[in-house]
Amino acid sequence: MKQHFSEIKDLAIEVGKNQKLKEDLQKDPEGVLNRLVEPLEKDVWIYRMVVAALGFAVILPLAEAFILSLRQISVPDFFVAISSTAIGGLVGLLAPSPFKNN
Repeated sequence: MKQHFSEIKDLAIEVGKNQKLKEDLQKDPEGVLNRLVEPLEKDVWIYRMVVAALGFAVILPLAEAFILSLRQISVPDFFVAISSTAIGGLVGLLAPSPFKNN
C-alpha cells in the first residue's frame, strides 16, 4: 500500500483494490486518513531539500556575479533577480507562521 496519496481519486482506487484498507476505513476512518496524511506533514527531508535548493539559488548567482565582476564584465540583472527571489522564499519558509496551531 502507498504511504500517502496526493489525490482523493488515488485513495479511492486503492480502497477499491485493497480489502484490508477498506475494512480499516470502515472501522476507524479518521485514524486511517490521519495516518495516510501524516508522512507528508512530518517529512523533514522535503523541507530541508527546499531550503537547500533556495540556498543554492541565492549563493550560486552571487558567486557568479562576483567572478564576473573580478573579470570586469557587467553582471546581468537576472542574477540579482534570482538571488532576491530566493532570499524572499527562504524568509517565507523560515519565518514562523502567525497562524500555526500550537
